[in-house]
Amino acid sequence: MGKDLDELTSYMKPLAEELITKAREAGIELVVVDTGRTLDEQYEKLHLGLSSTTNSKHLPQSPEFKSEAIDVAPKVCLSMKHWGWFGKITTSHEYWGKIIEIGEDLGLHSGVHFPISDPGHFQYVHR
Repeated sequence: MGKDLDELTSYMKPLAEELITKAREAGIELVVVDTGRTLDEQYEKLHLGLSSTTNSKHLPQSPEFKSEAIDVAPKVCLSMKHWGWFGKITTSHEYWGKIIEIGEDLGLHSGVHFPISDPGHFQYVHR
């Protein structure tokens, strides 16, 4: 499991960089939690209940066989219970709503819309 932006596809990496930059401009320092994963790492995430799919965009994606997803968190929230996320934007630390807005404005899909919310997850949307 990596935290390196070089593990992202050539079309996802600039969007991830822009997400991080725009968050910083909004006064939010982000920590990259996860970029690429191996299949074994994905199965471990499933076993731990940290993922609910074997088809994660963190796994190598064709045609470049790199990740189309990034997980981030506000640095200030890392010491908080559940990293300051309590199920909804309105009940969570204010930074989460701002980060989700920035990511979606960039055209990324936010994990906040998954059946089990993953607000720090952003993935590329093929159009």
